[in-house]
Amino acid sequence: MHWLDPDYLPEVSGMFERFLINPHGDADGMMLTDGTEVHFPPHMSAELCAAIRAGEKTKVKVRGVRPRGGDLIAAVAIETADGKRIVDNGPPQGHDEKPHKHATKPKHEPMDAEGIVRRLLHGPKGEARGALVRNLGGIIVDAGYRDIGYVATCLLPIYSRYVTPLAGTTINLGQLQVPVTCGGISVNPGDIILADDEGIVVAAPDEVRPLLDSAAAIKAAEGRVIERLNLGATLSDGLNLAEHVDALRRGESSSMKFLM
Repeated sequence: MHWLDPDYLPEVSGMFERFLINPHGDADGMMLTDGTEVHFPPHMSAELCAAIRAGEKTKVKVRGVRPRGGDLIAAVAIETADGKRIVDNGPPQGHDEKPHKHATKPKHEPMDAEGIVRRLLHGPKGEARGALVRNLGGIIVDAGYRDIGYVATCLLPIYSRYVTPLAGTTINLGQLQVPVTCGGISVNPGDIILADDEGIVVAAPDEVRPLLDSAAAIKAAEGRVIERLNLGATLSDGLNLAEHVDALRRGESSSMKFLM
């Protein structure tokens, strides 16, 4: 709807709560604290994520239209608290071009999620296309955790620095939705947490897509190396090991790389 003049559209103000992420990893919507759902095209994602830090409570002004039968606002322009206005000027050049026939198609893996449905989410025409779910994915404690014998049998993952028999205090109130430091890493409200048996990764929503692209490329390269290993090759056959060692001996900067 980039052909519409936002100055002639109704304005809605509210406090930003969170971005809504589509299956491609782009933000294409936001929730306001009063429950208002705002949709915007994904080509506005980078500019909006740069202007509004995920997790911060900031006031926004939205100019857009409300589709018939849809409980949302399709935004044409969004203005931040500091007066910066991000306008839908249409998709970038080449956005609608068909990908090259030899281009790698993105791989989508099936996944499961469960929890209490907070509300339905919609597309720009008001069509239902998802749900905002309230659930608990895990607990991360930058200290000790007790009752580990029982906790280890639960489906809820727990991450802590150590195990302790001591209980925490219940006589002081903590704070919610504030920046914290955990394990020496800054964590902000709205950050995305990825964790498995080997560790924890913290990323802002606008950082996730390039990080996932890099991780997918590394995984693909490692998969090719494993195929070679299964055929009898050695690990050094798949790495620039000799060149890397020679460069280090000469005092030159170098990095280990996959050759396949």
